Amino acid sequence: PDDWRCDRAMMSRRVLLLLFSTVCFLQHCLPPSILGAQMGTQTPPLGSSDTHTHMTGITSRLRALSQRRAHLLSQVADVDRQIKQLEHERSLLASKVPNKSSHRPSSAVVQPFSSASDRSVNTVVHNMTELLALEAIYKAADGPIWLTQDNWLNRSIPVCQWFGVTCWPDHSGLVYRLDLEDNGLTGTLSRAVCELSLMQELLISRNSLSSSLPACVMSSMPNLLILNAPESGLQGAVPSMALSNLQMLSLSWPMVGTGKGGMPLDIGVATKLLSIQLTQFRLRGNLSDAIMELSSLTGLQVLDLNRPIGPGFTGPLPPAGFGKGGFEQFMNLTTLSLSYHHLNCKLPSYLLTHMTQLQSLDLQATGLYGHLSPTPMSPKLSSLGLADNPELGGLLHASLF
Repeated sequence: PDDWRCDRAMMSRRVLLLLFSTVCFLQHCLPPSILGAQMGTQTPPLGSSDTHTHMTGITSRLRALSQRRAHLLSQVADVDRQIKQLEHERSLLASKVPNKSSHRPSSAVVQPFSSASDRSVNTVVHNMTELLALEAIYKAADGPIWLTQDNWLNRSIPVCQWFGVTCWPDHSGLVYRLDLEDNGLTGTLSRAVCELSLMQELLISRNSLSSSLPACVMSSMPNLLILNAPESGLQGAVPSMALSNLQMLSLSWPMVGTGKGGMPLDIGVATKLLSIQLTQFRLRGNLSDAIMELSSLTGLQVLDLNRPIGPGFTGPLPPAGFGKGGFEQFMNLTTLSLSYHHLNCKLPSYLLTHMTQLQSLDLQATGLYGHLSPTPMSPKLSSLGLADNPELGGLLHASLF
């Protein structure tokens, strides 16, 4: 913005100097006969009795031009002062903006700015970067045909008032959440989304995009806490994960994981994950091997892997005391959903009785067999899905109802 103001001031100065040069040329360089013609009058022939009258008129006009010249000179001086002021402000701003090597984002979740001086200097740079990033996202995802696009691309309105954009509450004007779920997005997801470096929530589910997820989303957005993109149309391999602060991950086919069992590669790096939802995902191989990929996620609360594309995991369900390949390591687990995987095993009793935080267990159509005994269940268990397991029988304890 400062460069633009400087350019505009320089243009004004050039126009004024051009006018001033024209006045000087008219006053000092043209013969009186031509000057008179330029003034809209005819210079009388030599020896005319009206010569004195005409000379008086020319003198009057020259006086007016001199006054105009003085006015123009004053305006030029004023423009010069404005240019110097803007150049001074720009130099101050440039001296305070950190270089790229010192402005790398930290691996921890941060607030936008820690001090008033940071806010006053860096906000200008960040705001313009994020404005351009949002415009790129809009254009790449066919913004003109979105279901709702209120205020997008209108630079006279703050981006915080653009549809789906939520800013940080500190009035910095920087993006905290981008929520474009179920909004008719097509085209591609621009890698410019990674320029929203302080964003914590990216919500783009139920759209019709036709690109891969930019690798930088999984590697260069250390403040991202929530990535919700099932049924978004995103396709291809899920990029290797390097987001240690990510707390919620939700993806679906046609995205594919390249880690063990079809899980996202390096998912164990995201040690703060609380929720993994990979519904309708291409999962395969032994269930216990895939669970071992999650052994570092000790705070996990939701594991939803239901309705896989393709064969799904094979069993058995890991028994009690199975260590890193079992579910007992996730004692904060509230939701476990493995419906439609080919487990073909007995239901381990500890899933019903010893997972003290478990509220929902969905094992529909997994090939479970055996006999259930009416033993007391975990006190918080309120939803149990065991349908479509024809070889599973027995009674459930009344505490479930």
